[in-house]
Amino acid sequence: METENSAPRRITADDKETLIGIKVIITMNNSKKIKFATFFPQCFDVHITKDVGMIPYILYREYLYDSSIISYQNDTYSKLISETPGLKMEFLKKYRHSSIDSIFKVLHVEVTPGTIIDSFIYFLKFAKKIDILQVYHFTSESLIVSFIFRLLNKNSKIYLKLDMNPEIINQYKQNVNDLLFKNIFQFVLLKFISFDIISVETKVLNKFLKAEHPLFRHFKINIHYIPSGVDINQENEDAKDIFDKKENIILHVGRLSFEKGTDIAMQAFIGVVNQFPEWKLVLIGNIDNSFEKYFAQIIRQYPDEAKKIERVGFIKSAQELKTWYLRGKILLVPSHSESFGIVTIEAGINGCVVISSDITSFNEITNNGSHGYLCPVNDLDCFIKTLEYAISNEDDIKRRAQIFRNYILIYYNWAKICGKLNNIFLGK
Repeated sequence: METENSAPRRITADDKETLIGIKVIITMNNSKKIKFATFFPQCFDVHITKDVGMIPYILYREYLYDSSIISYQNDTYSKLISETPGLKMEFLKKYRHSSIDSIFKVLHVEVTPGTIIDSFIYFLKFAKKIDILQVYHFTSESLIVSFIFRLLNKNSKIYLKLDMNPEIINQYKQNVNDLLFKNIFQFVLLKFISFDIISVETKVLNKFLKAEHPLFRHFKINIHYIPSGVDINQENEDAKDIFDKKENIILHVGRLSFEKGTDIAMQAFIGVVNQFPEWKLVLIGNIDNSFEKYFAQIIRQYPDEAKKIERVGFIKSAQELKTWYLRGKILLVPSHSESFGIVTIEAGINGCVVISSDITSFNEITNNGSHGYLCPVNDLDCFIKTLEYAISNEDDIKRRAQIFRNYILIYYNWAKICGKLNNIFLGK
């Protein structure tokens, strides 16, 4: 569905400023609200409650920015009303350029020229109205879009959110010479664009980019550690009370796939369920086509144990997903890699203890495992033994769940995270 850029869709809460009371309106020049726009052309409704939508929304709600997401109209965006009232969508008009896109796809070029053309036309009209543009991922497309925007608005700020997987560090170290030519091209673009802020989600990556990365170390003054978070607005229920209301449920949330370790989660549960028949495993998420055959095979191979495995599918409603988090005691996430792993934070704030693979992002989130349990990637024996221990020691998982929840309240609160962003934007 196409819409005209001249009349971007807006959904607001008219009485927002009245409700805020004495909160001071922070402005760029003391005459208008800061216009913050997230450029994310592939935005769907599911992204609204992730960092794509939450950063602009919290900046709007807590710091009174004029926030929007720039995207194609890919969805109905019902979460704008139910989850993020006041956040706006501003739609790119999609011109006919499928033949050009097809050529680039055949050539395996990571740029979609159609998106470049559409963004150029959009920014011709609206670039001067944007104070801060946020783009996602370190790709040629993001760099070119930022380049276009900088040409059209030299006085604005541009924020590059890398959303980078920390496991990529070894790849960079092994291929540093192979990336030399590409780095030269990207270095020139980065110098011209002059990103005002570049952020990563893990402390390990933040340190690596500033000190060792062949490209980003030249821009270390603008690199910041900005993790993802959860919205803890008016969240004050005690973690002990949350845990006491829970059921004997192990949750596995995310795409059902080998990459997410769903095979390990199922096998680990099958390895303990006969000892603990009152427990069940709940799988939440879409299933990869490549995983369907394996899933069916496990169900046939272990018919009795499979009766304790419930496959819920993808849950669109944040409230329904929260209900599952509140019901479950354990979140089991044996992923091979994650750029951050937001499900651990979502589960943790709702009183779950985490059993996860010992990868960088989960290691940081659980404070080196002190707030949960870590196992090496693909170590089925470790996951089985850890599940056995956790189920047999409820006092310990309750204690860790409470510590983890308190940790999230301090370090992964969207309001505090966006407060840091606000200070960076204002040069504080």
